[in-house]
Order: sequence, then C-alpha cells, then structure tokens
Amino acid sequence: MTSQFAKKLIGTFFALVLLTSCSLQTSYRFADWLVMWEIDDFVTLTSEQEEHLENYIEKTVYWHATRELPKIQADVQQMVAAIDQNTWNQTIDDYFWQSWTRVYFPVRDKLLNTTPTLLSQLTPAQIKELETNLAKRLEEDKEEDYSKSEEEYRKDRIKGMKKWMGRWLGDLTSAQEKAIEVYVDRMPLTLEQYYAYAKSWQSSFIQCIQKPKEAMNQCLTVLVTNGRETLAPAYAKIRKQKQEAWYQARFEIMQSMTAKQKAHLIDTLTDYDEDIQDVLEMDRFQLAKSK
Repeated sequence: MTSQFAKKLIGTFFALVLLTSCSLQTSYRFADWLVMWEIDDFVTLTSEQEEHLENYIEKTVYWHATRELPKIQADVQQMVAAIDQNTWNQTIDDYFWQSWTRVYFPVRDKLLNTTPTLLSQLTPAQIKELETNLAKRLEEDKEEDYSKSEEEYRKDRIKGMKKWMGRWLGDLTSAQEKAIEVYVDRMPLTLEQYYAYAKSWQSSFIQCIQKPKEAMNQCLTVLVTNGRETLAPAYAKIRKQKQEAWYQARFEIMQSMTAKQKAHLIDTLTDYDEDIQDVLEMDRFQLAKSK
C-alpha cells in the first residue's frame, strides 16, 4: 500500500534484489528500466534528468552487486548451515529474520545519501505533478481497501500471510494455518490510522523536497527512518504491538516446522545462494571489476 516516492524507489530496488519471482539475473539486468518505469508513474522527467537517474541507478546496482550481494550470500550460507545442523531456536530465528533487514537498510541508507541530489533537480511544476500523483495513488489504494468488507479484508490478510510463510516452508500444516488466523483475528484493523499517517507522510515529503539540498537530506532522513514515530506516534505504538505479536506467532510456526518444511526452507535458501552466485558472475559486473 505504500506509495511514497522515496520509499517507492527503495522498495522497487529491494524487490528487484531479492523478493521478485523472476531470477536475480533478470532483476539486475533490467533494474534501470524497471525503476524508471515505476518513477514515470509519478513524475515526468526531462531527458537530462532521465540520463542522470539512469546513471545513478546503474551505479547503485553495481554497488549493490559488488559490495552488498557477497555479504548477503555469506548470510544465506550461514543460515543454511545453522538450520541444517540445529532445531529452530530463538538465536536462529533472530539471525534469520534480521538478515533480511540487513538487506534492506544498506540500500535505504545508500539512496538517502544520494536521492536528494536527484530530487533537487525537480522544477516546481514537477513537484506539483509528483504531489498530485502521490495523492491520486494513495486515494486509489484507500478506495480499494475501503471497498472490502471487514471479513474480506480479514481473509485477504490471512491469505497473504499464509502465502508468505508458505514461501519459506512450503505447504503449511493445519495448526500453522490456524496460528496465522488466530493472530489476524487478535489484531485490530488500523486502516484509518494508516491512511491518516500516509497522507501526513506525503505532505511532509513534498515539503522536504522543496528545501535546499542539505536541509532536504536531513528532512528525508527523519521522514524515512522515523516518520511513523514522528508523524503518528499512536499509530506507531499500535503497529509495534502488532509486529511483536506477529514475531511471536511466526517464531512458534517456525519452531513447529516438519522435516519436509525444513528441507523446503533449506532448498529455498540454497536457490537464493545459487542465484546470487549467478549475478556475481554476470559479465556486467565482471567487466566493471576489471577496469
């Protein structure tokens, strides 16, 4: 549901790196085109701005493939060994899920350090276009969510969470599916709070990008790293409680994995390891290393 411009760029690149259904090689090969396609939904760039952005994306992709992917690969390999040799415990659980946050945060910080240079090139007319399209996308998301009954929304949440856990474990047991349903039923809907926060975030974002570059950088950093706590502390508190409840439910599900599910998890991680190695061996990055 997130439609913020800065987070959209981060989220798009992150999705290209690990969370898409296509291969990592395909993701890296077409990263520049896919990110440009996403951004084009929000603002019309000049040819010069597009060239600057394409160069920036190319450098960011190269940085991630040559600097970050080897670290991710090492994490994945260590996870495979730990899961293969041990029963699931709190130490493995923390390491497993925190590894994926270590994928996200370096990308976020990299973009936060350089995105203000790109945003500072936007004209007042482009900023207005961006503001209009952000608001339009948010309203479309809101209408879609509010068009569902509470029961439909509940079923969608359960379906999404089962699919997400199934990605790691394969077919879930009836007890594991029930744990997800119980979690969803215990957690209050927060659509109203979310959309109030998202609207406030977008307004603050537009204000940020109209500041001088140094002030913009500081403003965006606060907004992206701590926006929820700054703009909507009550919503942030509820969301934290929901996250903590989900962490516990998720841990219990992982603890209850069957031998078949454990093998599926190891196979999934091994596939990631092989995909990462394929990317590291791509000519695009090997040629750049030799220069």
